[in-house]
Amino acid sequence: MSNDTDVFVTLYSESLLDINAALAYLANKDRTWRFDLDQIKKESLGGYSARISGWANENSFNYSITGEDGELGDLECKFPNIEIRGWYRDEYSHGSFQIEKSYENDNSESESEDSYYVAIETGSLRDVKSDLGDALWLFASGLARRCKILELGSTSIPDEKSSSPECSFSLVEKTNLSPNEILEQVLESMRWLKVPADFVIKIQNNYGDDLVIEQVYSQKATSVTNQQIEDFLLRIENFLSITPKVLAESPADLEEFCLNNIDEDGNSALHFTAANGTMDQVPTHLLTIENLTRENHAGETPLSVAHQHNYAHQLPNQFKDRDFSKNYKRKLYIEKLFSEERDDLADHLIENFPNPLLGND
Repeated sequence: MSNDTDVFVTLYSESLLDINAALAYLANKDRTWRFDLDQIKKESLGGYSARISGWANENSFNYSITGEDGELGDLECKFPNIEIRGWYRDEYSHGSFQIEKSYENDNSESESEDSYYVAIETGSLRDVKSDLGDALWLFASGLARRCKILELGSTSIPDEKSSSPECSFSLVEKTNLSPNEILEQVLESMRWLKVPADFVIKIQNNYGDDLVIEQVYSQKATSVTNQQIEDFLLRIENFLSITPKVLAESPADLEEFCLNNIDEDGNSALHFTAANGTMDQVPTHLLTIENLTRENHAGETPLSVAHQHNYAHQLPNQFKDRDFSKNYKRKLYIEKLFSEERDDLADHLIENFPNPLLGND
C-alpha cells in the first residue's frame, strides 16, 4: 500500500557549518525522497535556518520521511545540534512535528495539539489552459506572499475530475489566532488577489478535521469563465514579479504585506527606502521594531542602512541611536536566556554589556 506524502521542513542551528553539512549529507545520500532547498537564512536572534520541501511515495519497500526510523530521524541522529521542525500532509492526514535540541542535549519530538492549517479548494482551476500543477503553485505562492500568517505548503490534484484541486498552508509560526481570526486574514488576502468566485477556504486541525468552511465571496458561486481564470493567474504572476526595489519606488504606497517580498539578497523594500533616503515617506505604522531590525543575508537592517547612508534623521526618534539594532538583538537574546532559565549567562551579559533597552530591571 502506498501513501504519497509531502513534507515541509525547517532546519535550524547556531552553526552555518552544521546546516551546510546536513544539506550536503541529504544531497549525497541514497534518499527515498527528493527535496528542494528554498534558502539558507541568517536569523535575527542568531543562528541559521534552511527551508526544504520534499515528496515521497511511502510504502513497505522504502523508508518513511517522518517517524523515528524515517529520513528525518536519521538526520537528527547524524546531526544532533540541529533543530528540525515542519509539517507533513499525506492522503489520510496531516500534522506538525518538531525535533529540538535542548541545552541538556536531550532531543525530543513533540506534536502541537493546537496547530491549525489552511486548505483552499480551487475548483475552477481545473479548466486552466496551461499546466494545472503550475497554476496551483502560482496561486499558492501568491497567497503565501500576500497573507503574512501563511507558509507555503502543498498542492494536490485529485484523479477524479469532479473533485477540486487544493492548496494547503501551515501557519508561519505559533499564533494565538482562533480559526475564525485566521479565516478573516486569509479572506482579506484572497479577495485582494481577486480569486475566482468558487474558491473555498477550510481551516483544519492536526487531524484534517474541517473547523471552518467559508466561500471567499458571500454570494452563491457562479460559473467562472476561462478568461477570468487567465486574468486571475496573470494578476498573481504580475504580483509575484514585483521586486522590493520596485516597491520602494513608491514608499507612500507600501503596505504590510509588501514587506514579505524579499529579494535574493534578503532585502525588503525598507532596505531600499533606507538607502534611497525616502524612509520619511513610508507609512509610520510600518516603521516597527520588527520591520526595521529585519536582517538581510549580509546582516544589514533597514536601521543600519539608514545610518550608513546618513539618513538616520528620517527614522522615528527611538531608532536614531546608531547602536539600536545591536542593543535590540542583545535584548532579545537575553530575554530568551531568561525564558530558558539560563539566568547566570543572562546576568553575566547584562553586567558586562550594559544595554539601555533593558532599563533598570
